[in-house]
Amino acid sequence: MNKVEVDFFDFVERYTQHLSEQDPNHRNYDSDVVVWRAGQLFFNLLTEDNQRVAEMLRGSILDPFHRDKVSDKTWNFVVDNWEG
Repeated sequence: MNKVEVDFFDFVERYTQHLSEQDPNHRNYDSDVVVWRAGQLFFNLLTEDNQRVAEMLRGSILDPFHRDKVSDKTWNFVVDNWEG
């Protein structure tokens, strides 16, 4: 189930914001932020925003948790399954 009033675009915005805070070349950089792999960050935020879809991904070939990049197939899976 996704958080009340959190849609896919809210998730994307939140993910992008967190990524920018980890990037020393970005104006939003925050040296106090814990740096995670992009896939780990994606999965952890997805778990907070839409646990149902995160659980569908967990352990699958599309699971981004242990990856440095989130694949287009994973993005497509999330957007296609956001509403349930």
